[in-house]
Amino acid sequence: MPRWLSLVFLGLGLFIVLLSLDVVQHVPRPGRARSMFATPHHWFVTAFGLTLMAMAPLIAFPRMPRRWRLLVGAIASLTFLAAMTGVLVAVPLGPAGRVLLAIPVAIGGIGVFVRIRQWWTGRIPFDPDALDPLEKASILRTHGRPEQADEVLLRAMRDEPHRAPEFQRALDAMRRRRVTPGA
Repeated sequence: MPRWLSLVFLGLGLFIVLLSLDVVQHVPRPGRARSMFATPHHWFVTAFGLTLMAMAPLIAFPRMPRRWRLLVGAIASLTFLAAMTGVLVAVPLGPAGRVLLAIPVAIGGIGVFVRIRQWWTGRIPFDPDALDPLEKASILRTHGRPEQADEVLLRAMRDEPHRAPEFQRALDAMRRRRVTPGA
């Protein structure tokens, strides 16, 4: 995702928060289309703006420290679920509309609950990006993907030039062990 998109999320979120807090004046024009509610001064409108603002640093800094990413992601998820729950409860919808809106809210709530439980118990699912490039290349080679193992080591040489000789030795050793057809 392009990093400039974070400015759009931040700006739109800030505008929505300022609009809901009545810092920016909301003057509806007569005869225009109706919205879900007559005024934007609701807590769930503020929560939606905060969701957009929390998404901005996740887009702008994709390699931020893991704890910060988890914290900002949790804030974004919880404010989004709060905003959707507020809309589900406060907006006059028919039964079909409530069910259609309740399904993603329930799925998101279950997902957030599962992530919080995993964090609380310390059982975080396997993250392949957390592996060292040598481990990742070894796993790929073991599972019959030598070309991908080579790519991992070549990318690691570009990303971590101070370890390039170590990666080059591993790459050479992997290529020597590779069985060639007819040999």
